[in-house]
Amino acid sequence: MLLVTGITGHTGRYFLKELIDNRYEGPIRCIVRETSDTSMLG
Repeated sequence: MLLVTGITGHTGRYFLKELIDNRYEGPIRCIVRETSDTSMLG
């Protein structure tokens, strides 16, 4: 399992795109603030 913090920030979005582009298949868990825009997480 991969735990990602800051996924809704600039670097986090780039990191998530890299995971998707490189076909990462493991589970991903993200820690986000309640007030964060998580629409890009699907």
